[in-house]
Amino acid sequence: MTIHDSNKGTQMIVKRSLYRSVFVGSLALSLYGAPAVAQNEASSADTAAARELAIEGLKLADAGHCAQAIDKLFRAEKLRH
Repeated sequence: MTIHDSNKGTQMIVKRSLYRSVFVGSLALSLYGAPAVAQNEASSADTAAARELAIEGLKLADAGHCAQAIDKLFRAEKLRH
C-alpha cells in the first residue's frame, strides 16, 4: 500500500461522509423547515410518528446503514407532507 492509495481511501471516506451529511441534512430540513400547509395539516400523531422515524433514520445514517436510513426518512417525509 502506498501513500497515494491511503490518501485515495481517505478521500473516498470523506466524500461518502459528506454526501451522507448533505442528504440527511436536506431531508431533515424538508421535514421540519417547511411551513405547514393549511389544506393538509398533519395530525399531531402523524407528526410525532414522522419525528420518531426521522430520528431513527438519522441514527441509522450516522451508523452507516444508509439503505435503512433512507427507508425511515422517506416514510417520515410521507407522513409529514
